[in-house]
Amino acid sequence: MTSRKSLRKLFFILPFPVILLAGSIIFFGSPDNRQVPVKEIREAGLLLAEAKRSRAHLYSVQEYLAAEASYDSAMVSWKLENERLIFRRDYRPAAQYALKASRLARLAIERTGRVSVDLDGKIENELDTVRQMLEEYNRYYAGLPVQAELGAGIARARQALQEGIAAVQNGQQAVALDRVMIAGEIVAEVNSRGKEILGSYFTGYPHWQISVQKALDRSKASGKNCILVDKYSRRCILVRHGSPRDTFGVELGPNWMGQKNHQGDRSTPEGNYRVKSMKSGNATRYFKALLLDYPNEQDTRRFQERKKSGEYGPGVHIGGMIEIHGHGGKGSDWTEGCIALNNEDMDILFRHTRVGMEVIIVGSIRPLEEILR
Repeated sequence: MTSRKSLRKLFFILPFPVILLAGSIIFFGSPDNRQVPVKEIREAGLLLAEAKRSRAHLYSVQEYLAAEASYDSAMVSWKLENERLIFRRDYRPAAQYALKASRLARLAIERTGRVSVDLDGKIENELDTVRQMLEEYNRYYAGLPVQAELGAGIARARQALQEGIAAVQNGQQAVALDRVMIAGEIVAEVNSRGKEILGSYFTGYPHWQISVQKALDRSKASGKNCILVDKYSRRCILVRHGSPRDTFGVELGPNWMGQKNHQGDRSTPEGNYRVKSMKSGNATRYFKALLLDYPNEQDTRRFQERKKSGEYGPGVHIGGMIEIHGHGGKGSDWTEGCIALNNEDMDILFRHTRVGMEVIIVGSIRPLEEILR
């Protein structure tokens, strides 16, 4: 009872403006509640836009989506409060959502920066790896006569690599890393297949090695020159008195790998041959030429066996006219099975050649392990 009397007494004692203010706060709410959070929402919107420009929606998905959801909640809350009577509005939830959106957007931007740096490092490492593998391909496998198989894969790898580089330039690191890694996988597969093909071809190396060594020994013992042709390395070597002296680059038939089996297969033969005749001037259309005695006995026997077995039909012939000749230097294998040098080198070789001189054509003078080392 005493308490009620005290309150009444206080009511009559307080000035009227104070009583009016207190009543207004109770009826209309605190002025802070009705403060529209324009600044907070604007800042959140700007930070979200910055986050998207930095690709946070790709690299910091969780934080970015949470920031976006908070921003949307702020906008919805703001809209709902605007629909209320002015003395019932409370913008504090909208402001809190906007502040949360700003905090999450900043976090997304920071994390994206870290992820982006990490991705850049990974992309650079992958690019280096792919470039090294492409160099390996160009060095060891690009010249193999199986380009329908290997070349198609390399074309796909180069396309993926270009797409990856374009993605880097567009700031799409995740896409770039994916495309570069795909390129690497393709090149690795191609190189593995190339090595397998070479390994199969180089099973003939022990025989090649014996043929070359015997030719060197004969040249040394007789003092006569001979010619070695290394098909894999595209080299023609003039041997004088048992020692290799002059080396020339050559071009072969497009299907150079393996033996020449018949006319028109565009393969360069392998084996021991001799210079049958020497041509120059009007006698040849290739500047100068050394006609070899292909087919030799081994070539003829192999052809006849295949003919007898029915592998070759009546229209298939063994062929001939295999030469070492000029007009080379085209940069690719283009002959019908002959060995082409540029004219300057052919001139030197021609001067040191005699009819009857040995010509040994092998797959390689060096073992595969040494080549790939």
